[in-house]
Amino acid sequence: AAQQVAGRLAALSGSPPAAPQANAPAAATGVQDASLAPGSTPPPDLSFGYVQSTHPDEGYSLLLTDPNDESATIHVPFSVCDPRKLLSVEAVAFKTVDADGGQKQATAPFWRLLGAVEPGAVVSWGQHVGAARPMGPDGGCIVDCEAVRLSHGKDAVASSDAVVQCGLQEGDRIRFDVHVADGGVPRVQLPVWKLNPPEGKLWTGPAVPAAAAALPAVNLGGLGGL
Repeated sequence: AAQQVAGRLAALSGSPPAAPQANAPAAATGVQDASLAPGSTPPPDLSFGYVQSTHPDEGYSLLLTDPNDESATIHVPFSVCDPRKLLSVEAVAFKTVDADGGQKQATAPFWRLLGAVEPGAVVSWGQHVGAARPMGPDGGCIVDCEAVRLSHGKDAVASSDAVVQCGLQEGDRIRFDVHVADGGVPRVQLPVWKLNPPEGKLWTGPAVPAAAAALPAVNLGGLGGL
């Protein structure tokens, strides 16, 4: 299952699948949500899909796991993700449940792929997991990740551009890879997977304020098919 998931992620950018690396079991890392465990292999019960349509006035969105089959949609209720957060075309990762009437429904954890993707680049699940710290004076931020500190001796840093593209705010949790910049600073590499916290409320109509403003459209480059 992990091989298939890795292949689907790589297929998003039209590149051959990379060999998956063994992921530490969630119990061994003390993480109950397996999607928050470190390692580059996604949990086998996580699905990956595309945003087919958003319906802000009705409080839901529709996803596809196969862009060639638009009949097999997955419903995303407002309580899982405000549709206004999905107005930009992007890839998502999520768990599914069977709802009434046989309709598949997305449920937490719900991750959004954010940030520009270089043409031809392989979209990975992200080796590291961390939380954004307060924004610095330059508009960037440190991403709190013990594994990066142990590997590089320094904190991971998200540039101001990465903060803007990903809509990062203090406390946001992301999955990411790093590239080492001048001075040995490990910098967050785009794109990242950003965990969407449950909206904490049910849809009651258009008057419900957005939990967060829609992100500006970004150039997905290698994800041109999305």
